[in-house]
Amino acid sequence: MIKFILLVSRQGKVRLAKFYVPLGSQQKARMLRDICHVALRRGARLSNIVELNGEKYICRRYASLFFIACIDGGRPTAAVHAGADGEPPAAVAAGADDLAAADGGVGGSVSVDNELLAIEVVHHFVEVLDRYFGNVCELDLIFNFHRAYFLLDEVLLAGQLQESSKAAILETARQLDLTAEASEEASVSAERALLSTIQSTFSSPGPSSY
Repeated sequence: MIKFILLVSRQGKVRLAKFYVPLGSQQKARMLRDICHVALRRGARLSNIVELNGEKYICRRYASLFFIACIDGGRPTAAVHAGADGEPPAAVAAGADDLAAADGGVGGSVSVDNELLAIEVVHHFVEVLDRYFGNVCELDLIFNFHRAYFLLDEVLLAGQLQESSKAAILETARQLDLTAEASEEASVSAERALLSTIQSTFSSPGPSSY
């Protein structure tokens, strides 16, 4: 299960965030701060899988955007403790993805979720965005964030993969766009008709007085 998914710019701005588990506002802020701090500092040759503070993350960079998904790592919360001033462990940012390396070689446990499947789900979402927007960029997410959330809801439901067919997702989005355009045109036509009625009412000559 994907607990939450983030789209973050190179400047650390969160462009999209969707949570599938209940978290408090302070816990959300802490987790976002920690994983963004780690993801933005990692090199391109490092693994896409990061274990941090008892959670497992999938981090992939596409152009200027970082796609981050949190999955169940099968470890208790706070298995890895933050460093000084609440910063993530330096070993993780440096590329030590395994908790054994981050904790000095102590312990390890079996993961619950399939990391490779989560990576493919993230890539699937990226391909959907790319096909819908046409070479998607950060500006598309800024000015059309509602469409990005709609596409994400078509891909994931309650943290699970809902639709694996990109064609089906894009067809649903196309039908929704057509409905929205028709509704907007009907609204504009109604406003014009109302304005025309008001203008004709006030422009017509009143009864003559003697």
